[in-house]
Amino acid sequence: MTQSPVTQDPTAQDPAPQTLSYDAFAQALLALTETGLALPHDILPWTAFPEEAEPPETITKTMWDRYTWNPPQFAAATQPDPYGREDAKAGDKPAWDSLTRHAVHQACEEARQHKHAQLAAELARRTTFTHNARTWQGDTKSAAAITAAALRAAAEPNWPKDFVWIDAANTRVPMRAEDITALAKALSAWQSARRIHARTLKDAITAATTAEAILAINVAQGWPEHATQPQ
Repeated sequence: MTQSPVTQDPTAQDPAPQTLSYDAFAQALLALTETGLALPHDILPWTAFPEEAEPPETITKTMWDRYTWNPPQFAAATQPDPYGREDAKAGDKPAWDSLTRHAVHQACEEARQHKHAQLAAELARRTTFTHNARTWQGDTKSAAAITAAALRAAAEPNWPKDFVWIDAANTRVPMRAEDITALAKALSAWQSARRIHARTLKDAITAATTAEAILAINVAQGWPEHATQPQ
């Protein structure tokens, strides 16, 4: 039975995460700088003061709410010369929701790139189909050859009695004109079903609104049953 990919209600609104990894937090801040945010003294929080401290692994909303956005010690510790100058200060501290929004967006984009690559690889390896209990090659070159043979069968009244077609197991299969025509029709049906399922998966990847939902989509499931993989 064909299984549907994981989908998510596009109208559902997930609450803002209460915790971000430091990497996600830093990437969100850097993304905000591209929209005009100025960091205090061009320094990412928790990276320069005190100098011996390592950035925390995670940032919570509580930590961010308590964080002083323009600590004077940043300037004293890292840029003594402009210490106290107004141009060394940033604008207002961004809201936690702004940070999480950018973090979720970035995580979704990375997950989509990963899942689209998985889908492309899965689509590329599905190059065979079944017809009359045999497996046949349906890659671009083989499909063109089958189509050309079917056109020839329709045009030639005297079909060669010794005509054969080689299946995916390298077996020479005798083919009458009507047989090659039927094979071409099976190929077309498989190509259409394969294309529709790939589009369904692509749409599901695009519609998902969280990285978790995107990564949960199984691109290996649900392909048409008459599309098989080489042994």
